[in-house]
Amino acid sequence: PKKMPTAPESASTIAATVPSRVASYASQSAAEALKKSSQTKPATLISSKPPARQKPAGVPEEQVSTITIQTPVTEQGLNVEAKTFDGNWRNLVEKHLKLGLARALAQHCEMLSYDEHSITMRVVENQKHLASANYQDKLSAAINNYFGRKIQLNINIDSEANTPAKQNAKEKAVIQLSAEESIMNDEFVQSLVQDFDAKIIPNSIKPTT
Repeated sequence: PKKMPTAPESASTIAATVPSRVASYASQSAAEALKKSSQTKPATLISSKPPARQKPAGVPEEQVSTITIQTPVTEQGLNVEAKTFDGNWRNLVEKHLKLGLARALAQHCEMLSYDEHSITMRVVENQKHLASANYQDKLSAAINNYFGRKIQLNINIDSEANTPAKQNAKEKAVIQLSAEESIMNDEFVQSLVQDFDAKIIPNSIKPTT
């Protein structure tokens, strides 16, 4: 008898074979991808650290350095940066020396002579109480610190002295006199004096400069 032809696969049989075929294909694809990845170059890692500083082109190695700025330092209480002196004692007292309690003595001293190692001054008789040992030491320390070296300070007592304090007093007197004359010559002020018998009190006039 003739062999009966095999019946076609049922729908349930086909559905069962599809997942196994897909799984086999996926496994084969994964194996091929792994094989390809092993043949590729390793990935380049990007570092989070900044790149090293490069020496500028054409600059010798010894010229590439860090610049350090140093401030003046003191050595045994003296300023290392030495100063020059033009002989103007008043300018030195008013603008440069750090005097503190010795300022009164400095303002009432007249400088008679000076050299690289010493300064000689004089104080008037009625101000000799300012030339005490304590104030002299403080003034000497201020001078030494400014010039950056030891300066011998010599102070004499005399009957007169052209001191910074005396010079300031003269200048203020000139300014005061000029202010009083300006008020006296003012037309409005003169009219008040003539019409209302007004009186001008000179001590009440204060210069603005």
